[in-house]
Formats: sequence, C-alpha cells, structure tokens
Amino acid sequence: MKQYFLLLSFLFFFAAVSAQGRVGRKGVHPVVVGNGAAASGPAALFTIDQLNGKWQEHRRQNSSNSMESFMDTMLIFVNNGRGYIKSDESMIMTMQGPASIEPPATLAIAGDTYTIKKLNDHTLILADDNDTHILKRVSFFAFEHEGKDSIVPARYEIRQSVDLKSLSGKWQVYKREAKPGFITENTTLIKSLTLSGFNDDGSAGGEIVTYNGNNITQASPCTVSFSGGKLNIKSNGGNMQYDVYRADETEFIFGDAGGVMNYAKH
Repeated sequence: MKQYFLLLSFLFFFAAVSAQGRVGRKGVHPVVVGNGAAASGPAALFTIDQLNGKWQEHRRQNSSNSMESFMDTMLIFVNNGRGYIKSDESMIMTMQGPASIEPPATLAIAGDTYTIKKLNDHTLILADDNDTHILKRVSFFAFEHEGKDSIVPARYEIRQSVDLKSLSGKWQVYKREAKPGFITENTTLIKSLTLSGFNDDGSAGGEIVTYNGNNITQASPCTVSFSGGKLNIKSNGGNMQYDVYRADETEFIFGDAGGVMNYAKH
C-alpha cells in the first residue's frame, strides 16, 4: 500500500511540472509569427550575383584609416555562388567554397566573412577586424600574366609628366615588353610599386617589390619623385629612372623604350 501511495505522488508531481510548460535552451527565445509566416530579419543590401567576376585589391587602410603598404594582395573571384580568395604571393587560389550575402551586408566566402562597405560595378570595399580592403573589378589577375613578357618592343614617342598623387595605391606589373635577349637572369624586374605617402616637395614614399630571373623576390621601402621628365625610384636596391608614357586610373605604363617597358594596373 505504501508503494502505491508513493507512485501516485510521483505521477501528480510529474503532471504539475508538465503543466508549467517545457524549459527552453539558454539563449533561445520563442519566435512569434502571424498567419503561419516566418519572422523576417533585415533585408540584404546586395546580391551575390553583383560580385560575379574578378576583384583585385589596390589599396588598404588600417584601423586608423591610414593608408598602409602590403604585399599580400587580396584577390577574389566569384562565380555562380562559389568564391575563391587568394594572395598574389601564393600564385594559387588558397581558399575556395560557397559565397553568399548574409543580411544586411556581410560577404561570406570560402569560410571567411567581411563587411561590405561599398559595392558597385567597379569598386568593392570590404572590412575585417583589422583592415579595410579596397578592390577593383579586373578582367584578369596580375599573376595570370606573370612571366609572360612579350619579346616585341613597343614604340613610344610621347612622354608624360605626372602628379604622383594621381598614382596613389599599389600598381602591379602585369606585362612587360623588351627586345629579344634583353631580359636575363640578372635583370632586375619590377613586380609592384606602391605609393602610400606624399611629401610637401612632391615626392612620395612607398614600397617597391622586385625580382630577377632566379625568381628571387625582394620588397624594399622606396622614395619616388618625378623630375627632369623622369620617374625616379630610390630604394636599398639602388636608383632607377624611367620615362612615363601613360598614367591614369586604368593603367600606368613606364620604362625605357630601349630596355624594358612595364605595364601596370591597380
């Protein structure tokens, strides 16, 4: 009889607890919906299709909004919901995976996330925990033309004067032209030139990345000026002088018509 009363007491206690409702997981709150519709969050400001194509970083800002030099250029390729991210130093796509927009303005790509600050047909600005990356849409990445220098010398007759401030950012050489046999394993070639600081005398500070036929790459701080009709680059590796034949938002062409001509893009 005693066991019978204990069983009844247990059943009444269980019924009382059940009547008070279930206990939910910590941090999970009920979602109230009307007419069977799911609750909606903020709308996405962009679509992943807007990013289809290739994007190459040409400027970078730190957390203090100051321009900074960099070698690990961010390259992004988006195609039909798949994304690829790489550094131009690696020469291969280092991460790949699904690409999507998380509302309202987060790019989730290959396992990483970035806040989209700006996106239009030509410019993509992404922010992460440390930096702001400013990218431009390109038809091809600079590394895709690495080492594919033409042996057909160009003919240039009109040299240009330039305001170095118009060349702010990182310029990557995507093509070179030289006479047959001019480039040897000892020839120093420019891989990229970055102008990030400007002085009152019209000169600029920055970084130059060079390499030679043995594929030895060297990055050095440099000072760039334009005087006497020449682009002058001073670094630990020595002094270089070039003529300038084009300098605008789309392309920077400089070099020696009798030596190596450099074609660079942001």
